[in-house]
Amino acid sequence: MTAKAKSPLLTESQAACLIALRHRAGSQPKTAIEAKLDLNKTATALRALARLGLAKQGQTKKWHVTARGKTGRFKTVPDRTRRNYGLPGPGGRRLLELLDRPM
Repeated sequence: MTAKAKSPLLTESQAACLIALRHRAGSQPKTAIEAKLDLNKTATALRALARLGLAKQGQTKKWHVTARGKTGRFKTVPDRTRRNYGLPGPGGRRLLELLDRPM
C-alpha cells in the first residue's frame, strides 16, 4: 500500500513557531520573538506541535524540531478568532455612553 502521508494542517501561529524552530530559535521566549507572538500563544502552539510530532522539548527545556518537522510540508489555516473580539460588552458600552455626555 503506497498511501501518501497527508500534510498536517497548522494554524498560522503553529506554522510561525515551526518556522522559528527550523531557524534554531530554541527557547520559548526566543521562539515567541522570532514568530512575533505572545508567550501564551507560543506555548499553546509549541504544545500542539509536540502532539503532532513536529517538535519536542529537550531535558534543558529547549524546543527542537523533529526530523518530520524539519523536512515535512504543512498547510496553514487562519487562527480561530474569538467571538465578539474587540467589541465592548454591555458594561463597556455603558461606560462609553457616560464618557460621551457633557459634564
